[in-house]
Amino acid sequence: AALGASVLAWLRRAMVAGVAPATVVSSSEAVDAIERQLSGVAGAVTWIKQGVALATHARIRDRLLDAGYRQVELTPADDDAIVARLESLQHPRSAEP
Repeated sequence: AALGASVLAWLRRAMVAGVAPATVVSSSEAVDAIERQLSGVAGAVTWIKQGVALATHARIRDRLLDAGYRQVELTPADDDAIVARLESLQHPRSAEP
């Protein structure tokens, strides 16, 4: 799916502001899909790979590392565990995407 205008605007603002991304990835196929979606925004692929990626399985973690993500951590796949891990990163929350 293509990213909408509001998501693209939010993405550009986050990049300019230096917000460190935190990405939750729940499938190996999503790794390539994320890169395809972000490839139209200059610097976005590099930006997201410099943040934290949370993988819900060891195969996904390995795929993220192979794709060049710098910090990849395993997290249980249940919602509560993912939310708790994201909150522990202490990234500022955004009301936008």
